[in-house]
Order: sequence, then C-alpha cells, then structure tokens
Amino acid sequence: MMVLFYTAIIESILTSSITVWHAAATAKDTGRLQRIIHSAERVIGCNLPSLQDLYTSSILEVYSSLSLAGVYG
Repeated sequence: MMVLFYTAIIESILTSSITVWHAAATAKDTGRLQRIIHSAERVIGCNLPSLQDLYTSSILEVYSSLSLAGVYG
C-alpha cells in the first residue's frame, strides 16, 4: 500500500519534467531529492529507484516515444 502511494504521489512529482530540470539541478538539489527517496525507503521498508534511475527511465521513455513517432531512428 505504501509503495503504491509512493509511486502515485512522490515519484510522479519527482519525475514530472525530470528530463528538463535534472541537467540544471545542483548537487545540493539532487542530494536533497535523493534524501527524500531514502526517507521513503526507510518508511516503506523496501528499495526504491534512485533519482538517477528515475531520470534514466524518463529519458528512455521520451526517446522511445520519439522513435515510435518517427522523430528519431
């Protein structure tokens, strides 16, 4: 139940527009966001994807969507 809440609320907020803001985020910004993920891991009691993993997944999703649309590849 807690994983569902995390995925639906917290992860969706973290990943909204991550492809835009991630490159401009400072180390301090990413550290703070990663601490939120670690706090959620402790509360939920399971491993969650890191901020970098979320960013990589988002980039791959965008590229895949563009590829299917014929923009790339």
